[in-house]
Amino acid sequence: MNLQTVSQPLSARIFHHLAITLLLVMSLANCVVAQVPAQGSRLSVAPLLPAGTAAINKDTSVEIKFLDPRGTQTSAPANIKLTLTATVLNDLNAAKRIAQWQTKSTLDRSGIFLAKTSDAAIIQGEFPAGAKSIWISVKSERGGVVRLFAEAEGVITGNAAINVQGPSRLAIATNPASISRSTSAKVEISLLDFRGTKVKADTNYQLTVTATLLSSFSEMTQAAAQTKTAVQQTTRFKTVLYARSLEGQTLTLAKGQQWAKVSGTFQKDKDKVTLTFRSAVPGTIRLYVESPGLVTAGFPVAVALHQSERHPSERQSNDSMNLFSFDFRQAKLIPAFWQPPTVVPAPVEVPKPSRLKIEGYNVNDEIRDSYRFKVFLLDQNELPIKATQEIPVALKLGGTTKGKVEFTQQSVSIPAGSSVSLPVELKSNCHPNVDLIVESQVPGIASDHLELVFNPPRRATSLKVVTSPGRQIASGLSAINLSVTAFNDCGDVITAQDENLGAGRSVFFTYDRYLSFDKEDPVLFIPADKASDVKKVYSSHSVEQMEITATDQTSQVQGKTPVTFYFPWRELFAAMLGGLIWPLIAALPKFDVKGLIRGGFSGIVMFGLALFGAIVTEQAKLGELTVNLLRLPVSSWFPAAIMGFIGYSMLQGTLSLTAILKKTVAGKTQSEA
Repeated sequence: MNLQTVSQPLSARIFHHLAITLLLVMSLANCVVAQVPAQGSRLSVAPLLPAGTAAINKDTSVEIKFLDPRGTQTSAPANIKLTLTATVLNDLNAAKRIAQWQTKSTLDRSGIFLAKTSDAAIIQGEFPAGAKSIWISVKSERGGVVRLFAEAEGVITGNAAINVQGPSRLAIATNPASISRSTSAKVEISLLDFRGTKVKADTNYQLTVTATLLSSFSEMTQAAAQTKTAVQQTTRFKTVLYARSLEGQTLTLAKGQQWAKVSGTFQKDKDKVTLTFRSAVPGTIRLYVESPGLVTAGFPVAVALHQSERHPSERQSNDSMNLFSFDFRQAKLIPAFWQPPTVVPAPVEVPKPSRLKIEGYNVNDEIRDSYRFKVFLLDQNELPIKATQEIPVALKLGGTTKGKVEFTQQSVSIPAGSSVSLPVELKSNCHPNVDLIVESQVPGIASDHLELVFNPPRRATSLKVVTSPGRQIASGLSAINLSVTAFNDCGDVITAQDENLGAGRSVFFTYDRYLSFDKEDPVLFIPADKASDVKKVYSSHSVEQMEITATDQTSQVQGKTPVTFYFPWRELFAAMLGGLIWPLIAALPKFDVKGLIRGGFSGIVMFGLALFGAIVTEQAKLGELTVNLLRLPVSSWFPAAIMGFIGYSMLQGTLSLTAILKKTVAGKTQSEA
């Protein structure tokens, strides 16, 4: 009695402690699971832009949302370490390398600032647990397309583009494009926004205009850096002239100089500024204009020698003008005899050797996807000469090219009285090496060619969606695999890593109706290092040629494919006939209607069970082929007929067993009686 009274409370206490321990372990496990975002969760960046564009030096509100794998806004399971990057670069990794990092405890209601002289800015902080979204402000001192990236560990990166309405680059042009040493040209400098449209200056910009004989802007910068005296003189020159406007100044390249600079202010609310350019040095002079925070622009100008400055052998003989010049002081009287006038033939101008020259004015040495150039007419001394007549110039490409390589126009011409043609642009979206050839249609003018190396950005321009198989049974269990791959214009596969899209590429599927995707999520996430991935789509309705559109949520490129789901009527009828085989044989010579109905019904029932997955079996190995035996009847008529026959046999066996049991029970009852 005492043992029972002691043992019962002890066992109760042990059970109580075990229950508490189990509850603690379960709660701890739940907490651990809750702190990890679900796989496929992602961040969404949504700028608030009522006008469609943001203003320069103005705060733009941006909402950062936390989305679950289905794309529904939900609460963050825990504090998430979030990194926000604002950049004018397309390369996220490059932006991280050059940006100044800032850290804040909470990002909500904070701001990120992109300075005029910065290409990127990064702020890092926490996305608080339980919050569905946070708000930040983005402010940029420079115009253009500012991309905002939001990334966190274990979450799909989100990004959005903010078009900041303001000047982002410079433009420069001269009129005329070909001058001589005795004339001058008007230089016009303007500001362009991210669309390439001329805009007014929102503030005073400090510009520096450079005229140089060197072949590129980087070469001129390196030469100036190596010459310490030139750098100091340039610095003092800038300091003196920054206080005055650039309007109306004169840029002169004197004899013996390789470059000359002039600096001044592009005043606020002005859409352009003009100055005068003169050169005492003949040749191809390149003009560059630069300003902190704006993209540098360049423009080539041909400076030809004046006719009076050329070598005597190149000038026309003036002997014909001196035929009737006499010195009357030494004249003597001689008898006059009439003689027929001597006809002095006009001097024939010997054609001078000349050739064409390709001159590009891409400021950067690296050529991305376009190359702007002009065609110059040079003499044997490599100096520009003015054409005496219009010279048509044909533009050609040597060798074989890949992808889309084209000129903005098929031919150009050098006008009479000018040394240079109008500008033309060559575009290549994927081919790296292009041989550019210019040929004159006027005899005696040599052609020119230039080997160009393009480095177009690797970005996806289309999505290819491949279905496997193209048709599937509308059972809700049989899937069509959608394989999505991103390509550029050259047909090359582009991964998310090539485009610096962070963790990977997020593809969203849109469709009309009657379709469902695996995990009930119409979003496919392709990891950064993979070229493609597969999404399964199902349907329990018969649909013919339904179009599915796949859209990249970052670049908005699309790909489309049709899918077809059908009901297997042929297999269904085959299963019915399979169930009728034995009743037809057993009913001879007369038909048993009840047996026929029983056989057809058993075939339909068995087919329906197989179609909708009520009966399944393990996959069988037939060599290297894996087959699900009970899925064969819904895709082929012969297995369907066999299944109908088996179904009737099973039903008939069940009914026969029932009859046997009834007879057995009746026999026992009679014997007992």
